[in-house]
Amino acid sequence: MSQPRLVAGDWRWVVGGAIFAVGVVFMIPAFAIRPFTGPEAGVSLRSGGFYGIVRNPIYLAEVLWCLGLGWAVMFRSEIGIALVPVWWAGLWLLTIIEEEGLERKLGQPYIEYKRRVRGLILPRPAAVIAPSPNP
Repeated sequence: MSQPRLVAGDWRWVVGGAIFAVGVVFMIPAFAIRPFTGPEAGVSLRSGGFYGIVRNPIYLAEVLWCLGLGWAVMFRSEIGIALVPVWWAGLWLLTIIEEEGLERKLGQPYIEYKRRVRGLILPRPAAVIAPSPNP
């Protein structure tokens, strides 16, 4: 069954390949952790490297790389591109559940980390924290 394809030239390989490559780079943290089933007893907060850019770099990699824009752009898939927001929304709901467990387990340090690294799946600028007025 044929599917609708984007009308595109060879630029799709460059753009799609670049998106794919960024996704691969953000997938690097996946090799350092086990699948998430909840915070374990000895878990520590990781806030450096890619975790200093976005709180869930592996999910960002999924959106960009294997299920998202990289492959869809390279192969001109209109349906693939249209499904990216659906996949992102599913990952977003999963992160809400995961972060509740992390807040319970790690407490205030995780809350501070969330304040500092605002991007849940997509990078966002850091929050501007106004100093509290002195009484």
